[in-house]
Amino acid sequence: MKIKKEFLLIVMIAVLSNLVFSEYVKVKSPNGGEQWELGTEKTITWEKSGSYTKFRIVLQKNNVRVGDIAWVNNPDKTSYKWEKVGEYINGSAAAGNDYKIRIRGYLSNGGSKIDDSDSNFKITEKNTPKFQVSNIKKKKRVTDINITPSGGKYKTGQKLQINWKTNWKTHKVFLLELFNDNGMIFKRGLGKSKPGYMNFVWTIPGNILEGFYTIRITTRESTQLVRGLSGKFQISWAYKDKASFFLIIPKIDNRMGIRKKGDVTYNICKLLSRQNERAPDPGEIRVGYSSYIWGKGANQCFCYYRSHVLFDLTNIPKDGIIKEAKLKFDKNFGPCKATPIIFVLNQKWNKSGNPEGLKGHHANPEDFRKIVKKWLLFPKANYGLRFTGRGGGKVDDVCLLYLSNVRLILRIRERIK
Repeated sequence: MKIKKEFLLIVMIAVLSNLVFSEYVKVKSPNGGEQWELGTEKTITWEKSGSYTKFRIVLQKNNVRVGDIAWVNNPDKTSYKWEKVGEYINGSAAAGNDYKIRIRGYLSNGGSKIDDSDSNFKITEKNTPKFQVSNIKKKKRVTDINITPSGGKYKTGQKLQINWKTNWKTHKVFLLELFNDNGMIFKRGLGKSKPGYMNFVWTIPGNILEGFYTIRITTRESTQLVRGLSGKFQISWAYKDKASFFLIIPKIDNRMGIRKKGDVTYNICKLLSRQNERAPDPGEIRVGYSSYIWGKGANQCFCYYRSHVLFDLTNIPKDGIIKEAKLKFDKNFGPCKATPIIFVLNQKWNKSGNPEGLKGHHANPEDFRKIVKKWLLFPKANYGLRFTGRGGGKVDDVCLLYLSNVRLILRIRERIK
């Protein structure tokens, strides 16, 4: 009986130790039942146990991935401020009641842990109330001011006619202020009316942020504060009608790797490659595979070629509308008629050209709009492209491809500022 008790005690200790020291992540908020309004700021939180390197926050709808909200590279953090609910990298979600958050934690040992919200949470439409007149200070003898615009949509550069009226006959000057959607004063000195006038023309500046705004108008009559608010109205950016053309020539880094079999040396393999394959010209890409037999027996050299392409988008407008983004090159310069495989890198291209960190094959190099948009919005994510060739790696499988005149063609409608 004593032996059984000791055995049970050992089992209980093992189970408790596994619970205490197990590695896990756990979504805390939103975990089901919450209602978060589009565009508002909310905090995503989670618990963790274990040694992690980073966390990935994913938005899911009906248990299907919508997109990545963010990557949190601080392993000690257990929260992320979602500045605009519904927005994710390269997109924006619509209102719905079947959303979940997924947290994936990447362990320092190479593994990962995943957890989803226990139940769905709801993303609601942005609250855009109709025009209403209100008092800031509700005191006796304070008179409302009826203000227009009372809603509507406007563009930057547009002249906005602001009108108001009050039953208080005054010759005072009215002060106009602009509030953003969070109720904070965005621009205190929007303007002043002429004495006795109840109208003002405001040219919407190009450097204003897109969003919803409210105008507050204030004056004093004797000892009374006369103040009123307009309804919310929307301001969006104006863009040029004609798209600007940009041609970007990349920086190219060609690299070679060698695998050998038998007694053949690395130097012999390198010599064979130099004798049989021409070096790429400046601005030219060389990708593919080649195999050679050296001497007698099974001495083989297997050479493979990779190229890194990086486009500098420093001088490209980051807030324009991308109408066209095409990756172009002249191909089939060489004995290989295959097309190259193009990968988008999500890590820096390392010295050895190791393919680790590749995001995946971009199947349609003709349309690079999503990739370029991400590079412009998140410049640190621009690690360039990796070109590789096709081939099975057999002795007689020589498949080299030379690409020239590599360029990125962009047409962007620039924002009017």
